[in-house]
Amino acid sequence: MELVKLRYFVEVCRYENMTKAANSLFVSQQNVSKAIASLEEELGTELFLRVGSTLRLTPDGEYLLQKAGWILAEARVVESHFQARSARGATIRLAGANGVLARCGKRTQQLVLQQSDKFNIAFMQTSAQEVEEEVRADAVRFGLALYDPDMDGQFDIVPLGTLRPVFIAASRHPLVGHSKVTFHQLAQYPMAAPGVRTTGGKQIAELFRAHGTRPHIVLPSSSASEIAELVRNSDSLIGGITLRDYELIRSRGLTKLVTEESEEMRIVLISRRGEPLSRREREFRDALVETFTPT
Repeated sequence: MELVKLRYFVEVCRYENMTKAANSLFVSQQNVSKAIASLEEELGTELFLRVGSTLRLTPDGEYLLQKAGWILAEARVVESHFQARSARGATIRLAGANGVLARCGKRTQQLVLQQSDKFNIAFMQTSAQEVEEEVRADAVRFGLALYDPDMDGQFDIVPLGTLRPVFIAASRHPLVGHSKVTFHQLAQYPMAAPGVRTTGGKQIAELFRAHGTRPHIVLPSSSASEIAELVRNSDSLIGGITLRDYELIRSRGLTKLVTEESEEMRIVLISRRGEPLSRREREFRDALVETFTPT
């Protein structure tokens, strides 16, 4: 896989248009189109769907975009090394819990995944537990996670935003139509939801425990679109996603179950407690916080 193809791909993702991406790259639109077509042929999948004049990422395209930022950042580190420049401190290493970046807004995704003149960001996605371990070991400078307030004592934490878990079902599900559904009722049905190794999955499990029961998660997944598709095609399955994800997919024939009040999950940026930040790291932290500021 050629790095130039990945760079073209990232620019197309940024502008959602090949002509605009080509102008940004100072190359012809034909070169960009050929690079994307070659990349799709090499990977054996479609990366974009055309919606009017706009290009939208497919699920495979979203996956590649997550990985492309990490690959390109690592390539820049290697280039810096062999150009006799010190790479130490120049790259901001960020680890994200599975699925957390997909739950962030577009501006945040662009900051983390796309090339920037100001920040050289190396992003990797892993389990919530490993994010914490990587930060403790100073293998990465920051971690992006979903957090419960009880865990604040372990790291320096910067709140970025909040997410509220909700539960969905197809219109024919037995729980649809109830004025309110208890967590004991939810626990009687199999659930598609983030696995308990993810912070989101832990939050859902803790939410059920707080109501004296436990979820019956049979299909762990960190992808809201995958969960929605599974639930839509099932008479008995329920899904655990975030309110933000539900707002994005609500028009696709799914129903939000009315439940007891649940606590919000916080999206946070964590770093080692007591470890001073460099000027560039402070600038990155402030820029990441800014992406969550309402426009």
